Amino acid sequence: MSSDHKPVSADEPRPEAPIDMLPDEILLEIFSWGARSSNNTSFSFLVSTTCQSWRSLAISDPRIWTSLTVILSVDVDPVPIPTDSSFFISLVFPRECLIVDRSGDQDINFYLEYESSGDEETECFTETHYLVLSQLLADMAHRIRSFCATTLDWPEMYHLCAKLRGIAMPRLETCHLTAMWSKMTVYMDTGYEDVLGPVHLLEYAQDDGTLPVTSQDLQQWSSLWYPALK
Repeated sequence: MSSDHKPVSADEPRPEAPIDMLPDEILLEIFSWGARSSNNTSFSFLVSTTCQSWRSLAISDPRIWTSLTVILSVDVDPVPIPTDSSFFISLVFPRECLIVDRSGDQDINFYLEYESSGDEETECFTETHYLVLSQLLADMAHRIRSFCATTLDWPEMYHLCAKLRGIAMPRLETCHLTAMWSKMTVYMDTGYEDVLGPVHLLEYAQDDGTLPVTSQDLQQWSSLWYPALK
């Protein structure tokens, strides 16, 4: 049986796709739009690993690296904490540090998401993991625009925010905190209002054993400390 299709040699150049003929400026706008449309960095890493030319473009544009997403999952073991107390944060959170570095001085949207397994819920991070992540957030606190975190319980939320206490977050517009077991949820948004002064996160959390009685109490306390987020 004859065939009209000629076998394609591996050495034969690939036909140029229409997207390959777009100017770099247009490609960057597409990449930036795609990154803004997603609450995680999967799009950014996908673009940067497609081919060498796209990688160069993606790495060069900080706008593509403005979503810092950490997913807690029982299916993924976190990096062990080094025994040397002088370790770098990048040893524990290499991917997250890479995103922060590539984002330049852009506003950052931070998301901590808990991926339920459907079975008995277990904590994926140790207290030290949360404290190390908290230090990374503190180092870029002045650039955080959205802070959205879901943890199993309130002590984990406290450790996540421990290094942020007393640190100004002038660009913060949205703060969504959820502690699943304690059923504590607070949503604070500035909307389009101007933030007149520095915003400090979780000043009302005195220690990891101090739990607001109800979600309403948490909202009231947060309003006292953050009038811009009422």
